[in-house]
Amino acid sequence: MATRMATRQAGSVLSTYRYLRVGMVLLVLLLAAAVTLQVFSPDPDCWQRSVSAYYYTPARAVFVASLCAIGACLMVYRGNTDGEDIALNASGLLAFVVAFVPTQVDATCPASNVPSPAELDAAVTNNVWALYAAGIALTAVSWFLRSRTAPRGRGGSLSVWPLVFSSVAVVVFPFVFVTWHDAVRDHGHDVAAIALFAGIVVVVGMNALGLATHSGADVRHEAGRPSVRRAANRYTAVGLAMLGTFVGVLVAHWAVPGFVQWLFWLEALLIAEFAVYWVLQTIELWHVVDRSESPSHSPNAVTPAPPPTGTDPRSR
Repeated sequence: MATRMATRQAGSVLSTYRYLRVGMVLLVLLLAAAVTLQVFSPDPDCWQRSVSAYYYTPARAVFVASLCAIGACLMVYRGNTDGEDIALNASGLLAFVVAFVPTQVDATCPASNVPSPAELDAAVTNNVWALYAAGIALTAVSWFLRSRTAPRGRGGSLSVWPLVFSSVAVVVFPFVFVTWHDAVRDHGHDVAAIALFAGIVVVVGMNALGLATHSGADVRHEAGRPSVRRAANRYTAVGLAMLGTFVGVLVAHWAVPGFVQWLFWLEALLIAEFAVYWVLQTIELWHVVDRSESPSHSPNAVTPAPPPTGTDPRSR
């Protein structure tokens, strides 16, 4: 009976992780669909200069909702390591900031739903303080849950370092928002968006190294020393694609006169690559919660060569 209950609980945890991974991909598709429909809408018959500028179009509700949902998923999702978990939490928090602090209005393309400066300031103030209140509650609950669970590594209680990061953010944030309120309102979106994409690139890089280490853990040199496989895997390709996108679009912006939608394409391509990353991780970790659980389910895992005849421990 106890074994059956434990198996059912493990299956529920695994299913939850699957839903989170698949859900993030679907949320990206939701955002992409709303922006695409507006791009090809006849009214207005033009493209905004950035994906974020579609906040001021009929796509606003989907833009805000999808970013908030993605942010929540990133914060709830537990990474393979504490470092990855911190990067995911930071990216999730920044996704809320990107949603609640809109970019500047793009005057080159007509937009609707444009609030007055006073209305925009009131909305940013209200939403950001609401986010702060939720952050305090989340941090307090996380510390409480950790105190109620005996530390047993990654399989036990919540790791302390992501909680320390959250606590520092809760302490620092009100000082920053009160001291530089106008700067946060006017430039907070751009700073948060850049940091969000940087955080995602860091997460992809950590997974590239993590998969390489995990896949090569059982590989040994002829001399018998442990070896780690070179980090040339799918996550490395995604990370390099993200960096290449950033460099390529900026070069095109400087080299091609009249390329005014460069920021739109930069954001759109990075968002698409983010979705590809989650698809690849969903495939890799479909049968496990995190990479450390079972090397046999890793797509790039290396199966050790069978022992020579006569060395089977069972034959002794």
